[in-house]
Amino acid sequence: MTAAASGASAGDGGAAGGGRPRRRRLLAVAGGAALAVGAGVGGWAVLRDSDDSDGGAGGADGAGGDRARASNGLPIFRIGLHAALTGPYAARGEAQRTGALLAVEQFNARRGRPFEAGLRSADDGGRPQRSAAAARSLVADPSVLAVVGPSTDATADPAGPIYEAPSLAGLAVSFSKFVVPGDSIDGTLLYARPASGGELGPFPIYLRKETKAKTAAVIYDRHLDDYGRWATKAAVKLLPLADFTPVPRVLPMLVGDYRPLVRELLDRKVGAVVYMGGPHGAAEVAKELDRNGFSGPRVAGEPALDPQFLTEAGDAANGWMVNASFIDATVKPEAARFAAAYRKRFGKQPPYHAAEAYDVVQLILRTLTELATGAAAGTAPSGSPSPSGGTGSGPAGGASSAGRGASSAGARRVRTPQRKQVLDRLRTARYRGVAKEIAFSKEFGQYEPNEGSFLYRVERGRFRYVGNAWDV
Repeated sequence: MTAAASGASAGDGGAAGGGRPRRRRLLAVAGGAALAVGAGVGGWAVLRDSDDSDGGAGGADGAGGDRARASNGLPIFRIGLHAALTGPYAARGEAQRTGALLAVEQFNARRGRPFEAGLRSADDGGRPQRSAAAARSLVADPSVLAVVGPSTDATADPAGPIYEAPSLAGLAVSFSKFVVPGDSIDGTLLYARPASGGELGPFPIYLRKETKAKTAAVIYDRHLDDYGRWATKAAVKLLPLADFTPVPRVLPMLVGDYRPLVRELLDRKVGAVVYMGGPHGAAEVAKELDRNGFSGPRVAGEPALDPQFLTEAGDAANGWMVNASFIDATVKPEAARFAAAYRKRFGKQPPYHAAEAYDVVQLILRTLTELATGAAAGTAPSGSPSPSGGTGSGPAGGASSAGRGASSAGARRVRTPQRKQVLDRLRTARYRGVAKEIAFSKEFGQYEPNEGSFLYRVERGRFRYVGNAWDV
């Protein structure tokens, strides 16, 4: 899945329809809905399964973090990547791998860095039965000090307990299933994105701006995983805040004909349609609405942001709005330097999820640098990455200068961070990345900032990135 290269980012500043009080209320309801839904689900989740490496740190060989050293004499601190690098979610996993790799290479290209960064990938193939083995492979490498991943909700559950025992921090980029770890507040999962349904916070505002209708259909398509259930509950709680009466409907898993449900909703004279399901179902709903001449606003959740929706729906997709937790880095002005560096390194436009993985790895590298050098939290000591991609070799510099100027840092005493130290420091971190700001709640590691919701509109058969959903 590649990011659309057309269109321009929008957003004229300020939250519409009620300003910040309304914004805070919608955020609270969206977060509360996600929390309430996740609270009953067992398990505390995180990460992965294979054993390949990249990142200029000599592969995955070597002993533990305080003994593994690169050829330039610097200690090697690795970041794990738990991703689906094969299977149906491979595009998402590969986007995160390349975004993470770019951040690691840029770090290793800097003079005076206190350590050599490495990236160790574990592929679970998007299969839950492979996830635990992937997690164990990362836990077994003591030089892995934090993990990015996993790619999907389904692969998170089996790995969670494996990561929690050694206090190995896991930062969720595309995983969104929020699970409360019993009565403990010592979970290791930190959300670098809103939990399922959390990205929907602003959608009632722009839905209200597009229609004066009083009712909005909410379709929960059970053909998708649990995302649809959580997001539907969030939507049903949010819509009344914009004076909509929600009309929820469930499409059972064994039902393949969407037409009767859509027609029944149209008979109810609903003024807007909110669909929570996958791209195929979104296409079926779009086509039936189009056949019946429905002209009201149509909104879908993040899973519909997929080329399959455009291909199957055809012209019926035009006008749909989709909320997502990730940006289109090819058009977001703040991501311009990252996008240029990505194109130079990989010869293509950055796909969805690449910028988010890049930001998370930058945050981890900053944290490791603080702990290794004794710098204050939130600072950017020499050799650590900056949110804009850095200076000196910078984001466009790639890894061409990797290894240069390392001797001065090598002569300095470098502490080897412990996993629990990394987790604790990350838990209180705040970082401005190219995609959005990242920070976590102290209680359960939820994504905290009033960001993380981005809006796309289908125009002429393409997803056009509109911008921060709160500002549209």
